[in-house]
Order: sequence, then C-alpha cells, then structure tokens
Amino acid sequence: MRRNRNLDLIPSRRVRVCSPNPEFGFQITNPREQVANLLPLKRKNKGFTLLEVLLGLTLTALILGIVFASMRLAHRSEEKGRERQEQSQKMRALTDRLTWVLKGAYPYAYQKEEKKVVRFEGEEDKVTFVTTSTDPFSSAIDDTPGLKLVKIFADSDGLKIAEGLFYAKDTDTEYLLDPDVDSVSFEYLDKDEEKDETTWSGQEKNALPAAIKLVISVKGKGEVRKLPELLVPIRAVYIVPPQPGGPKN
Repeated sequence: MRRNRNLDLIPSRRVRVCSPNPEFGFQITNPREQVANLLPLKRKNKGFTLLEVLLGLTLTALILGIVFASMRLAHRSEEKGRERQEQSQKMRALTDRLTWVLKGAYPYAYQKEEKKVVRFEGEEDKVTFVTTSTDPFSSAIDDTPGLKLVKIFADSDGLKIAEGLFYAKDTDTEYLLDPDVDSVSFEYLDKDEEKDETTWSGQEKNALPAAIKLVISVKGKGEVRKLPELLVPIRAVYIVPPQPGGPKN
C-alpha cells in the first residue's frame, strides 16, 4: 500500500485531528488553532487611544471649571451677604443714634436784645440745636446739666457730631460717627405752612420744626448710594419762657 507523503508532515504527539482536503488529501489542524479560529477576534492592545485620552481630559477640565465657578460664585454671594448685613447693622445703629439725639431737640430760648431767641440753626448740610438727649452715665461736662448743644454735619472724614455746653457760643468737642458717610442733607417740616424747607432759623421762626428729614449717602466699593429717608418728629416745638444769659458774644 502506497504511503501518502503528506503524512510525513504530521508532528508527533501534537496533531490530534486530521481533516480531509479535496486538494491535498489530508490537512493537519491543531485543535487549539481550530477553536481560536472560531472565537471572535480580540483586540490585543488594551490601552486608550489618543482621542479617548483627549476627550477624557476635556470633560474633566470642563467639570472642574463648572465646579470651581460655582464655588467662587457661592463665596462671592456669601461675602456680599455678610457685607450687607454688617452695613445694615451699622446703619441701624447710626440712625438710632441720630433719631435719639434729634427727638430730644429742645426749644431752648434766651433773651437777646429784648427778643426771645431759640437756639436752632438748620441748614441743608448741617444742623445745630439744643437737645435733652444726654448720657446719664457720662462723666463729660456737656452731659451734666441735662441739656447740651449739638451739631450734626459731614465732611471729608465722614459723619460727625459736635457737642458742647448748651449756653456756650459753639461746640467744642467733635466725634466721628461713621467714616463711610459721604454726605448728609437735612430738610425741615414747617407745621404751619405744611411744607419742607432746606433752612430753618430759630431766631426767625421762634420755634422748632415739626420734623427733620435726613438723607444720608454712604460710600461703597466704587459707588455712593443713598440710604432711605429718615424722618424724625420733634416732640417739643414751641418756645419756652426765656432763660437769663445765653451764648456769649
């Protein structure tokens, strides 16, 4: 019997399956190779492509940018809220102080050249008057008599209040109330004529205004804003009997 020459190609102990081939007679196949040919192709390279890396970095940078922008916006909002709260508390304390001083305005009068003169001089940017709003716990001589002369005004340093003895010619002690105040304006309500005036002379009116309206402008970050109007009614308006003496000339 003639031996097939193709059998010489069969390796020993490795060939397990022989399948006929119409062209060569027999074809030697390895079971492992046969099974591997039946399985789907697997990608040998398990890393990321350059496009995938760039896409991942872009998405990461975008997400981080959104997160940081949100955090910065929240931080700014918190700072603004804190500043507004502090400013509101400071303005509330300031308006309470001014209201307390103005409500105590007293129509103090003295005799001058046979004429009763009320100590009140109101202008558009300042006001000078005698008030009963004194600090009972203060050791200052201005607060001792129960009456004191007060002047409220604003300059380049801020809003100030000057105090002195009520019978003195002028005030002698200044206090800085708020350095953030840019300006202050006053208007005076005439009860008889029912209108607001920008000036008020106690010597001419022989009385105090029925109310005083204040408009305070505050310096902020690069801007000046006006606070809501503050209307302070005056309790004692009309003149009292003249007192001896008066401001020294």
